[in-house]
Amino acid sequence: TIFAALCGSSPATAAAIGRISISQMTQRGYDQGFATGVVAAGGTLGIMIPPSITLVVYGIITENSIVKLFMAGIGPGLLLAVLLCIFIVLRVRIDPALVGGSAASQADAQMDMAAIKETTLLQDLKLVLPPILLIILVLGSLYTGITTPSESAGVGAIGALLVIIFLGRCSFGFMKRIMAASARTSCMILFLIFGGMSLTYVVSFLGVAQEVANAIVGSGLNKWVILALIYVMWFILGCLMDPMSMVVLTIPFIYPTMLALGFDPIWLGIVSTLTVEIGMITPPVGLNLFVLRAITGIPMNTIMRGTLPFVMVLVAALLIVTVFPSIALFLPNLQAGK
Repeated sequence: TIFAALCGSSPATAAAIGRISISQMTQRGYDQGFATGVVAAGGTLGIMIPPSITLVVYGIITENSIVKLFMAGIGPGLLLAVLLCIFIVLRVRIDPALVGGSAASQADAQMDMAAIKETTLLQDLKLVLPPILLIILVLGSLYTGITTPSESAGVGAIGALLVIIFLGRCSFGFMKRIMAASARTSCMILFLIFGGMSLTYVVSFLGVAQEVANAIVGSGLNKWVILALIYVMWFILGCLMDPMSMVVLTIPFIYPTMLALGFDPIWLGIVSTLTVEIGMITPPVGLNLFVLRAITGIPMNTIMRGTLPFVMVLVAALLIVTVFPSIALFLPNLQAGK
């Protein structure tokens, strides 16, 4: 959850956490499927908890407030994190073998004592506090209105640079890799936004979106049936493509229809993101599954077996946010003074 507040990408969150945690869990006797399932499901928080690249793209294409979208993502993101934690605890209580049973405590007792002695509380704080302070600085300046989303991004970039210098990791080679990666990511997002806005303009100019909206609204179907069908479509697309591409492809057509049916545009951005999260860990082609397969070498069938139970948790979170939209809309409405 903390890393998701720094990252904004689901595959990147799963990859970064997975590289460190999965090997540590398996060494302590954890079931491989369970370990990868935890990371795959937890990685989906990357595109829900702000800042989220997917919500930024959605906000630009639909011309909604990015600040409100970020605020709307906090409640569902924390809800999902709590549900995942509760699910993990319950599963382990029912089946202790998932975490090695009594072997886990034996493995902990046999850890390298020299490594423990070398790790001091001060060193831990040195590693943990800077990222947490960076999160508070960026999101705090954004939600209090001190900065705009663009300005808060600048604050975050400068803060991240200071963190790197503070940790003693600033070198020419390191900065070169950072700039190259930033350029690639920025260009990708800009081209996606350009393509999405171009598609939105063409669809609007030709009246396609309005015709589709009129046809669906006039079909006589209940709006919740239509929402369920759209959810199914997003599940499938979430398995096949990354979240930003899905938003660019579907929102120009779906957005006018959903507004005509009376759904809130901010809430729509949250549930679309949550639906794509489910697709990203749904076998057989969830994106997060392939990311973990690449970084761990664990067989895909083992990863799928371990991840599938966590899909139920994400579906439960989607149903809760659908039935109780105030979970997502409480903070944006509070800011608006409603």
